[in-house]
Amino acid sequence: MRIGLNLLYLIPGHVGGTETYARALIDALAGLDRDNEYLLYLNRACRTLPWPDSPTVRVIPTPVPPRCRSLRYAWEQLILPLQATGHRLDVLHSLGYVGPLRAPCPTVVTVHDMNYFTLGDMIGFPRRQMLQFFGLRSMRRAACVTTISHFAQEEILRHAGLAEEKVRVIHLGRGQMEGGDRTDRAGGGGTAAQGAPWLIAFAGGAHKNIDRLLRVFDRLRDRVPHRLLLIGSLPAEVRAAAGESLAALTAAGRLTELGFVEGDRLRTLLAGADLMVFPSLYEGFGLPVLEAQELGTAVACSTAASLPEVAGEGAAFFDPESEEEMEDVIGQCLLRPEHRQRLVELGRINLERFSWRQAAGEMLEVYREVAVSRSKRSR
Repeated sequence: MRIGLNLLYLIPGHVGGTETYARALIDALAGLDRDNEYLLYLNRACRTLPWPDSPTVRVIPTPVPPRCRSLRYAWEQLILPLQATGHRLDVLHSLGYVGPLRAPCPTVVTVHDMNYFTLGDMIGFPRRQMLQFFGLRSMRRAACVTTISHFAQEEILRHAGLAEEKVRVIHLGRGQMEGGDRTDRAGGGGTAAQGAPWLIAFAGGAHKNIDRLLRVFDRLRDRVPHRLLLIGSLPAEVRAAAGESLAALTAAGRLTELGFVEGDRLRTLLAGADLMVFPSLYEGFGLPVLEAQELGTAVACSTAASLPEVAGEGAAFFDPESEEEMEDVIGQCLLRPEHRQRLVELGRINLERFSWRQAAGEMLEVYREVAVSRSKRSR
């Protein structure tokens, strides 16, 4: 088979877990499958990423600017189908919510969540409208929709009205965070140079619930010695919601905003943390939970959305809308080393359920099924 992978949505360092998903899945497919050919359709920003050096993987660069959604959608709907025809694709897989509505071959689309319905005003109106228009139609036109958790599958069935057998759950894998050094407490670029322990969280839009975490940690800071390291950026509305707690933690030297961090530095920060806190209100999967568990870091996370499904028994859970419960759970984790160690052990057991090789094998089976169904219809 000749399989096209639509990666026009991908903005390195900007789309978070969907980038990790795409790169890890493609690496696993290249390692597993030596029989089929994979054509990667990339925007301008993705050409230099380290794609697999394999005779089965071919990079197809396009002039699409990564941050201009209107041009990306235009290329995806008008030009990509022509490329699919010229390259004689057997299957075209769009890995980021949206794919061409007309294609010369069966299409697969991966939908990571339905946040553009559930989060409402937390997503800008133009983007939300564009995703709803193209996202729903992409799913309905696709031969198969894949998603990353049973929670996300339920959301898709509820909002898109698809038949259950059309939506396939393929969990993400683990194995992307090896190499963290738990002994290097200066790994934060000086953040912990004085030996203070830290906890770590991932910032982002309002659904990441960081404003509540900041208020909780402000109340905890007199009882624990830790600093809070934030990976990612805090939007203006989250800063406003955090209010005095954000200012107080920063002034006291108990909060450091690190911005975008990846690679070895991120591994070291996660591996050196006493606790990773994931208070999100909505996630299609929650990959940082597995990343922390893989590095031997205890996890405290929300009971919302997919997180109980992903974290299994390897996390301490709290209601993300209850600051009192969040404070109690995080406080216990930070003040009781034996509790954290138990979470680390349970996290390692939980990881056994997830594998990128298994994910690649299940995705390959999807490609075969939709290609075979097309062949049968054409007879």
